[in-house]
Amino acid sequence: MASLSVPNPALPPDPAPHAAARSAQELRACLEHLASGKATRAGAPSEFARQKIGELLQHERLVTEQHVLEALSAQKLMPDMKIGQILVESGVITEEELHAVLARLLGIPYVKLAQFEVEPAAVAMLKQSIARRVRVIPLILHREQLVVATHSPKDPETLDLLRFVADRPVLTVLATPRDIERALNRIYSRVDHAQVIEQIAARRLEVDAAADSGLANSIAAAANEEPMIKLVNDMLGEAIQRRVSDIHLRPAEDHVDLVYRIDGSLVGVAEFPKSIHASLIGRMKIIGNMDISEHRMPQDGQIRFRSGDSTVEMRVSILPTVAGESVCIRVLNSRAGLKPIGELGFSDRDLQALTELLEKSFGLILVVGPTGSGKSTTLYSCLSELMRRNLNIITVEDPVEFHLPGIEQVQVRSAIGFTFAAGLRQILRHDPDAILIGEIRDRETAEIVIKSALTGHIVLSTLHANSAVGSVTRLSDMGVLPYLISSTMIGSQAQRLIRTNCLHCMDEERVDPHIRRVMGVGPRELFMKGRGCQECNGTGFKGRTAAYELLRMTPAMQEKITEGASAAALYRQALDDGMVPLTQHAVDLARRYKTSLSEAYRVRLE
Repeated sequence: MASLSVPNPALPPDPAPHAAARSAQELRACLEHLASGKATRAGAPSEFARQKIGELLQHERLVTEQHVLEALSAQKLMPDMKIGQILVESGVITEEELHAVLARLLGIPYVKLAQFEVEPAAVAMLKQSIARRVRVIPLILHREQLVVATHSPKDPETLDLLRFVADRPVLTVLATPRDIERALNRIYSRVDHAQVIEQIAARRLEVDAAADSGLANSIAAAANEEPMIKLVNDMLGEAIQRRVSDIHLRPAEDHVDLVYRIDGSLVGVAEFPKSIHASLIGRMKIIGNMDISEHRMPQDGQIRFRSGDSTVEMRVSILPTVAGESVCIRVLNSRAGLKPIGELGFSDRDLQALTELLEKSFGLILVVGPTGSGKSTTLYSCLSELMRRNLNIITVEDPVEFHLPGIEQVQVRSAIGFTFAAGLRQILRHDPDAILIGEIRDRETAEIVIKSALTGHIVLSTLHANSAVGSVTRLSDMGVLPYLISSTMIGSQAQRLIRTNCLHCMDEERVDPHIRRVMGVGPRELFMKGRGCQECNGTGFKGRTAAYELLRMTPAMQEKITEGASAAALYRQALDDGMVPLTQHAVDLARRYKTSLSEAYRVRLE
């Protein structure tokens, strides 16, 4: 290993070794400072390094002693979580503040990767598959050593692997997991796309030349070439890493746009040449088990994609357009979609109310809203809660989105006559305690659901209705008698997914007077909105939460429904019973700066 004892005279004198390095020059300065002996080397004993993280955070005046004591108490209930992680998740400190102090504790530099220009020579030493597997970013070559950013710099297995792959000594520096995730997508995906497209273009020339010689030239052959397989696999893998909900391949006259839907917003990712469109669509058809020779009719397929240690289900839809076949892939990522019920954004009052509903031995609970409003996520979280009661739970879904161990899940197959109604009739013979029906679509299914709830089962399902009260009128429209609705339904939740502000670029929102008037807020109330930055892909939003209204069945509401009261009368009764309207909940989120008022206006019901 080359010596690090000689400082580089071209570097700035005596830099702060634990300030966040944002460039290769700053990082080299930190490394030289540490090597000079003026600062603590990684792993060397010092008064600072011997302290505990809680003491260091107190020393930096980032937390109080009470904060540390509360975190220690929480750690007894969650022994797998570290003190720093608990303090971050509770909002006491930021992830950046924690890692800056951890860097001082470890005696290594801390880097900010957002604008860090990595050296191509360093990137070339680690394949994307290795970098993604061990979550590291190759940054620079420094005195014959490869310097990598990681959030676990002392992991011996990772260090041994990197030394073996790079065939040289490796130095680690600290970065946050979020920065590493974004840097992986920024550095590797763009480089690989460009390189692979060049390989595909070159291969197409060979195929075309072969075709001119009379050899067979088919889309299937091009779609099965290694460069195309790599391009599609990288595209799907990147989408999973970035928590994408939908992948779009949109053909234009002279190119194909790759667009991701992230947190409800469409984000342009790449532009492919039109020359690879046919083989790209062909590849999607092959892995989705579709007819590669059919170009005139829409097709649906399903992909099971291996990502790390898990398999991610994807639904594929191909639609012919005037510019060519368009693809939309819905990513059903259970790792991203499944959340404990306490993390869905419920108020303490409504969380307790929903928990009490789930503790009942029978009754119908509905989650209503349009497509893409997070109904499935809410239902699966409810199932996770029911599993704690050691119940026999069976689901009938189309499709099965998330696979849950310990639950029997049934896939609807309408093409052979196995509908929701048929599946529900059959599973009632399997002694279920709780049943999930993916959707109530027709009168037959509705009647069997009502019968199941009447005969001692807890039933969860979704319905396309705009509001919680609207679920009552929707069931009535399907032909369910009012007295059956009032005696079986115990709760209905209407919800919409609302985008949350990006904390990195949040600024004061300029609200249109019309929006203020419609939403019933004062002219001087302050609201916040993200301006758009690299952290949020320029959208101003990062993440989503639910704006909802929860209706609980009360004796007064049962009486109104049985009497056949109007939707307006039912709504007034729900308010009298304590329901907070969805629109009001969205405004409350905006007042707490969780989202913008314009976003609350977008999801309003009134």
